Amino acid sequence: MRPLSACWLLIGLLLVPLHPAAAQRLTLGEAAAQVYLVLPQLPREDQYRPASAGDREVGSTLVQRLIRYHQLAKSRSVYSRLDWKLTVADYLGAYDYINPDAYPGAETLSQNPLEGDRAAVRRLSRAQREQLVQTLVNLFNTGDGRPIQPNSATAGPAPAPATDSRRPQQPPPPLPRPGDAQLLGP
Repeated sequence: MRPLSACWLLIGLLLVPLHPAAAQRLTLGEAAAQVYLVLPQLPREDQYRPASAGDREVGSTLVQRLIRYHQLAKSRSVYSRLDWKLTVADYLGAYDYINPDAYPGAETLSQNPLEGDRAAVRRLSRAQREQLVQTLVNLFNTGDGRPIQPNSATAGPAPAPATDSRRPQQPPPPLPRPGDAQLLGP
């Protein structure tokens, strides 16, 4: 094997995600159902009818379109909390432009659901948006597609770390006072 080819092979192996392919094991419908199981107050936004005649399209919910936009339109990682936050910021109009023509459902539904989805995300409180992001991160980071426990994303603050009884408790360092910065000079 030529050295250059080995180098590219090594780079390719390093770019393979370290997480199991949970996104491939979990269908879009299963992922959305899990999110709605944990966050039942989340709006479904499934009132849109398909472009062809018939009843409303089954399986076209806000969460499904959000996941599809996140993965397909933006090619963002489903494992990264920051990437999910960027996607939510897109919906709020705070980060990146969402092309209405490329938005999931634009071609299959009689009405483009983008504005309704953006309004639904804007109506969520900051805490609800944070719960949505955490639920999506938990869902895709379980690694095996198993159901996440309801309230696992909303369990509240983490417990305080246990103190080591063998080590004496030290008082916190004193707060800086005016003039302390001069002590750093020559």
